[in-house]
Amino acid sequence: MSIDDGGMAFPRIHDGLAKNEGMSLLDWFAGQALAGMMAARPKLGPLTEEEFDTSMANIAYMLAGKMVAEKRRMEAQK
Repeated sequence: MSIDDGGMAFPRIHDGLAKNEGMSLLDWFAGQALAGMMAARPKLGPLTEEEFDTSMANIAYMLAGKMVAEKRRMEAQK
């Protein structure tokens, strides 16, 4: 199954063509979600630091995937 990465986060248009600048919208959304979650400084709880980091990254990408899907849904309604 292919994951919709939302396309380029910061496309650069040159000669009418979008050039890939290296970051997908999915990655951008995940980074923003992770920054917000980490700013709240959640506690590790019973997790090791490694488990906590992996868990936070997974949650960030889960949220990012939902944001991309919602963006696509909203675009389809226009």
